[in-house]
Amino acid sequence: MASVNIPTFVDGDVADATEVSKAFYDGATTATSMEELNGNLTRPNMPNNKLVTREMVRRRHLAGGRGVSGTANLDYFEEWFDSTTTNIELDDDAALDNNSQTLHLYRPIPGGCIQFDLGGEANVALTWTILWGNDSYDGNAATFVRLFINGLPIDDQVRLAPRGSTTPAIGKQHGQVLVPSRARFWCGHHAVNLSRGSHSASLRILGEKSSVTRQNRVWARSMRHFYFHTPE
Repeated sequence: MASVNIPTFVDGDVADATEVSKAFYDGATTATSMEELNGNLTRPNMPNNKLVTREMVRRRHLAGGRGVSGTANLDYFEEWFDSTTTNIELDDDAALDNNSQTLHLYRPIPGGCIQFDLGGEANVALTWTILWGNDSYDGNAATFVRLFINGLPIDDQVRLAPRGSTTPAIGKQHGQVLVPSRARFWCGHHAVNLSRGSHSASLRILGEKSSVTRQNRVWARSMRHFYFHTPE
């Protein structure tokens, strides 16, 4: 470690503010700066010339993460997607686009939503695994799941599950159920840079309100976040 010369002040003289500032904060250009005492250490300053070890870094200061999941079947019924202002017939374009008429109808999925705090600006990676399907027998009906960050939809992070039943026979209301539990798997990921503070990421579901899609079922296997603080 370089020798540190504490600046001296002579009574009655005018101090040079630039030089005083360097003495305290400018270790990059002033070898004797007191910045050396404030973390500006180089390899020769480390014990036995070793690099920084994890014991020397405060927990969760550089990186961290957490995950949530759901263990139960989550059922969403047709009336939960009702709109008080308009009656929307969901087609691929209406739900896959960031359509203002459909975005407010998405419902959050427990086990697919996570909240976290960042101590500074960070690069955040989100990963998730989710399964869902429905009991629809209409070939045009689908159930959508979309990623939201801080309440805002993310472009292209939306997937659909097609119908889960056969066309009903004459005189019957519903057809034979195929495999709605495995209609769609989505192992997704998304990276984003976020500022210091509290944030949220959520998977939300949108099902069609119609007589052919009475029930949607979801399994939220995991939603995880990993963050890496960016240098200031």
